[in-house]
Amino acid sequence: MKNDTSELSNLPTAFVKKLQNYDELKKRQDESEKSYALIVIGILALICLALGIAKTDSEDWFSQWQFTCILLSIIFSTLWLGVFIERTLIFKVLWNSIITKCITSIAISGLIIFCTAKSSALLNGVFGIDSSSFPYTRSFLTGFLFLKY
Repeated sequence: MKNDTSELSNLPTAFVKKLQNYDELKKRQDESEKSYALIVIGILALICLALGIAKTDSEDWFSQWQFTCILLSIIFSTLWLGVFIERTLIFKVLWNSIITKCITSIAISGLIIFCTAKSSALLNGVFGIDSSSFPYTRSFLTGFLFLKY
């Protein structure tokens, strides 16, 4: 009974090199497909942004779709940015650790709770009533404060 290494050593070296080249080629093709997908997402974000900020008549059929185009542009831009950051080497190394994921989750949760309390206090200071009367305003203010801090 021969083991796999002895069988591989009997193969011609040119064939083994071709197998190695095939594996490398397959990895490169996978990376290029990911790069093409990233380029397509970026182009979609730019097209949606251009359509969203284009000046049209208020009676034009496309004017009702401009806000949707702007939202799609924000979504595609966020996807592009997330994938681009995720592909950087330092992020890959850090994100492999479980403790990094836990610390990041706890920090983001704490920041969201802090921003929610801060936005409730700001709304209470401005209007003099409980901020639960303004759920949308509190949500937008929480998001703004989250990005600020």
